[in-house]
Amino acid sequence: MGNQTHRKRLSRKALDPAESKQTTDVTAWLDGEKEFELEPTREVFADMLEALAGGDSFATNVNMVNTGQVSDIEAGAVVETNALVRANEIRPLSTGGFPRQVRSMITTHVDTIETIIEASRTGDVDEAFKGFLIDPQIRTLSPEDSRNMFAELISAETSYLDDWKLDESTVLSESATYE
Repeated sequence: MGNQTHRKRLSRKALDPAESKQTTDVTAWLDGEKEFELEPTREVFADMLEALAGGDSFATNVNMVNTGQVSDIEAGAVVETNALVRANEIRPLSTGGFPRQVRSMITTHVDTIETIIEASRTGDVDEAFKGFLIDPQIRTLSPEDSRNMFAELISAETSYLDDWKLDESTVLSESATYE
């Protein structure tokens, strides 16, 4: 109830011209006193839609499945990549590889995510924890601290983990912070 009241108060305030210069025209638009005019934005997404609909082609960065455009990352991983956007197509552009130091960081990140995704398919919490441990920032923690942090994260998200085998987890049962 408190959140709904808060939202309603914010909505009324946003429509009150005395409260905000940015929304002064909203009341006039809603009352039909002023015509609403659409103006072009500088949003890349709008440009993408225009290009996809047959407008001018352009290159931008998008998140796409790696189909070989990033040679040092396994196929199938989602990567941010350069792409050509044109009528009915978003085509990834090849970027080649990375310097060894960058490649190592990216590969570790992909391994972390892929391990956790694989664990999610079976609901195996202990396997997800193995993926969690791959992360370089987690490696700086003691085994007990990393286990407790993981257990706290699981506790905070339990309502979303219906298909996970939480009761079967050794990691959670050994953690002092799992509730």
